[in-house]
Amino acid sequence: MSVLVVRHELSEANDKNSAAFGQAHARLLTLGIERIPVIRDNLINVYGVTIEDTDAAASDMSRTQETATLVGFTSVRNYSILNEVDVPKTPELRAQLDSEIIVPEAFEAAEAVLATPPAEQVWFTHGYLIAALCHATGVDTSGMRFIPRFGEIRELPI
Repeated sequence: MSVLVVRHELSEANDKNSAAFGQAHARLLTLGIERIPVIRDNLINVYGVTIEDTDAAASDMSRTQETATLVGFTSVRNYSILNEVDVPKTPELRAQLDSEIIVPEAFEAAEAVLATPPAEQVWFTHGYLIAALCHATGVDTSGMRFIPRFGEIRELPI
């Protein structure tokens, strides 16, 4: 069995000039909303998802829920295990990300998801967790960005 993991679209939490930078319940930016049709088209045309008949999972954070809803999912269940990996934003973390190193907190978060995965076929979550899940499930990400782009979809064997 496989699941599709989708990184939420661009949000205020990702905008260093926003008062909501880094906040859990930041909303999507206009640019992020404008790019939603690309996610929808890819889910339908590349992965064969029938959005109206498919349940989705999302983190507890607004930007994942908003992305899922705007894509067109009518049944979205929230899971705290899909939340963003909680790591201190330090210069060391930036260096680790640039070197494609997954810190222990991200490994633990991925293992928690894999121990009790959401039942839904499509999960809306966050970049670092997706990177850790790819590593934990052995997905070959060579030729891809370590942290997926906003709105990027990856398929994971579960």
